Amino acid sequence: MKRINSYLLSFSLIVVLLFIANGCNKNDGLVDPAQEKNLNTVLQKITDTDESVNSFTPNYNEGQAMGFLGVLGRTIYPLRIGQVINLVDRSLTIKYETETATGTLIEKFDGVLIISGSFNQPDPAKPSVIDTVIRKPLSTVVTRLIKYTKISSTGDNNLDWKIAGVSLPAGGTETSGVVISKLILVTQDGKTLEITNPNEFFFDRGFMNFQGTGYMNANGSLMGGNGMNGNGGMGGNGMNGIGNGMNGGMLGNGTHEMSAMFGTRQPLKMAIEVLSKFDGEDFLTLTHGAMMSSSDGRVKEKFELKSSVKEGTNYRKTYEIVWLTDSHGGFMHAVINAMPKDVVTDTDSKVEQKTWGIPYQVK
Repeated sequence: MKRINSYLLSFSLIVVLLFIANGCNKNDGLVDPAQEKNLNTVLQKITDTDESVNSFTPNYNEGQAMGFLGVLGRTIYPLRIGQVINLVDRSLTIKYETETATGTLIEKFDGVLIISGSFNQPDPAKPSVIDTVIRKPLSTVVTRLIKYTKISSTGDNNLDWKIAGVSLPAGGTETSGVVISKLILVTQDGKTLEITNPNEFFFDRGFMNFQGTGYMNANGSLMGGNGMNGNGGMGGNGMNGIGNGMNGGMLGNGTHEMSAMFGTRQPLKMAIEVLSKFDGEDFLTLTHGAMMSSSDGRVKEKFELKSSVKEGTNYRKTYEIVWLTDSHGGFMHAVINAMPKDVVTDTDSKVEQKTWGIPYQVK
């Protein structure tokens, strides 16, 4: 009987030890609450000071009504169009793993769309004269995801953690009759990038020595090194093996670790596909060139309508533009704003807008 009790005691002790060991293993991947609070503060600071992340707003907030390259005109004839916006709320929610984290950055903006133009059709033989200025209220929400990774174990979170990837920002007004469905970017060397879900496509922040090395060729290109858990560079697979490499072909949606790096004054072709409720031309613009520290190089250009096909009650349209990268280096965003044409040609039409952005670097 004593032997049986001894066996039972030993067995119970083994079960307890296994339970404790298993509990320890399950907690290995968790971040200590105090450490998480400190880490959250550090990642917030890293995000707030990151040039790639924060170059979006200087191009989204155009500061004034801007002249734009492109032709427009009927009813009201806009000569200068721009949006002046203020950031009214900003939230960054971070989910942690052992050595990685993903942040959801949501920014809310309020402001006005300024349309400076004339009710009289411009005369090509005479200088254009602005005789009316229309101001329309604008309220938007823009969302993007940010990936962080632990690159060292010094104990100082400021040194141990870096931003690894940034998704495309996307958002706009609550409703809009024009919705962006696809972006295609073609570089000078013929590489093509296609994106259909902006918050699921990540560009490498540029801190690449912990995952691989990205390079820019003589003409500038869309290139990257190794992706997370897989090759994300040219001719490789995306993160976790999702998505094909480029190799002169087309790179589709996915979490690809790439860095959009281009040379100065490099021509880039961009096509935007939209679903529109309206027949005829919408109003699509590209604003680029401003950086976190300066908006001096900001330029606004208008897309050209290339095709329109009716699909049920909507129209699937393709717009194109060829634009030059900036003459100065730095981290920037190219911001696409899509609106129904009535927004800028009808005094009574409220602002409807959808926005995508592309983070890139000029070297």
